[in-house]
Amino acid sequence: MKMYNIVLCLIVLFFSYCKENKGNSVENKEPFFYEMENGCYTHSEISNECLTKIEELGCYKTLNELRRSKLGEIFFNKTWVGEDQQTLFYIIDSKGDIRIFQGGPDKEPNQRSLIGKGKIYSEQNNWYYEQKCIEQECESFRIPILYLYCAITSDLVDKDVLRKIEFGNRKLVESDEISNNNKYKSILFIEEQPIKNQIFNGFISTKVPPILENR
Repeated sequence: MKMYNIVLCLIVLFFSYCKENKGNSVENKEPFFYEMENGCYTHSEISNECLTKIEELGCYKTLNELRRSKLGEIFFNKTWVGEDQQTLFYIIDSKGDIRIFQGGPDKEPNQRSLIGKGKIYSEQNNWYYEQKCIEQECESFRIPILYLYCAITSDLVDKDVLRKIEFGNRKLVESDEISNNNKYKSILFIEEQPIKNQIFNGFISTKVPPILENR
């Protein structure tokens, strides 16, 4: 009976060890991906040269900044557009202050109307996103930035290579799960300024680390 208990304990410890190692292997798995074969544009409207070195790729650079929790390097001093690439524009300055404009494909930048303001900032070693709106086209909220996703995409007519970033207080989940739980919140930004032609690359739902004092 004593030998049976010892064997049983060893079996339990073995499966616990395997389960723990499996979980760690999933957590430590490299999140970055790229497509060598079908991820380059050859349109005459843009350069036929295609970046393929991993250290030059847009989302790989974003991932390195993310791992150092340098969200300022990712977002600041850039103009971003919303998911439809033509309605909402987010202009972020060097301090992380955001001006949110509403516009359209038929409007010049000086014709867009200001509908809200916001900020990307750090507090107690964590990053936060906040926006305060003055029009119904924009929602007011504040969330911690806990996860971030990056992918290389194209514009509406496939003439430019763009960087798409989704971030929020959750991992990527199904849309119906989001609608059934008001605690989920995510924001999709697409960089207005085109980047160099490159193979498709990105990473999915990577956790944003806290800001350490020596950073």
